[in-house]
Order: sequence, then structure tokens, then C-alpha cells
Amino acid sequence: MEVNSYKEIIEALGRHLSDTDEPANYDVIQEVLSQEHDPIEMIAEALDSYRQKQYAPPISLEKAKGILNYWKAKGHGMSCSGLTECALARSVLKFYGEKV
Repeated sequence: MEVNSYKEIIEALGRHLSDTDEPANYDVIQEVLSQEHDPIEMIAEALDSYRQKQYAPPISLEKAKGILNYWKAKGHGMSCSGLTECALARSVLKFYGEKV
């Protein structure tokens, strides 16, 4: 999927500046940025937050560890890769930089 940086930044800022599910419109974004002391910092914060929400795994790190501990207790250990639940848990650990 091709990512257009400009569109991604506008979407991130719109979400960052909105108190609702609807992103703030372009005029609001421009107005807020023009009043910011450090607009680049605001853009970076908005983009980080947006990307974290966009690419976060569907389950938490704690839940992933729980799944793997459950299967380990059942005697499967870390070799439960054939199970979808375990594969998901292992990918979450990798996402967070945990040893798998």
C-alpha cells in the first residue's frame, strides 16, 4: 500500500486536534499550526500517536504472554506455531521487541 506522507500528516493532525471521532478540518489544522511555537513538534507528536494506533497489534503484550504461557503449561512450549492464537501472540512479542 502506497502511503502519501502529506495525507498521513493531515490525517494525523486532524485526529490529534479533534475531540470527536471526526478529524479536524484542514482550516482548523492550519490555524492551530500557525499559532504553535513549535509546529514541527506538534506534527511529530500527532504522527507518532496516529501511527501507534494504526499499526498496534490487535492484542496487548500482556495478553500475548498469557496465551504463550497457557500453551506452555499445556506442554506445547514455544512450538505452538501451528496454532493461529500462538502465531498471533508470537508476532505481538516480536512487535514489542520481546524475545520469542
